[in-house]
Amino acid sequence: MPVITLRIQGDDVPVYYYEEGSGQPIVFCHGLTSSHRVLKEKFFPHFKNAKTPYRLIVFDFPGFGMSPPLRGEHTVDIYTRILRDVISGLGLTKPFLF
Repeated sequence: MPVITLRIQGDDVPVYYYEEGSGQPIVFCHGLTSSHRVLKEKFFPHFKNAKTPYRLIVFDFPGFGMSPPLRGEHTVDIYTRILRDVISGLGLTKPFLF
């Protein structure tokens, strides 16, 4: 299971992610009642025969899907930092966000 370990609120938190393909990166972010599985199943098939190659990446925010929950508070700022840290940790530059 691929994980990226992020330092969140003083804890090392493993964040699960899945990726396939190569090319321009697209990072998919799920909502509050979802996980990586929904986005992967719903959207990844549409890119299989795309003329432009894409690197498709989806991850589970802490507390969703396969990522363990945070121990501290959950705020928009924290989830914004998590998204930024996932993008940085995977070495992405200028990804599309979905």
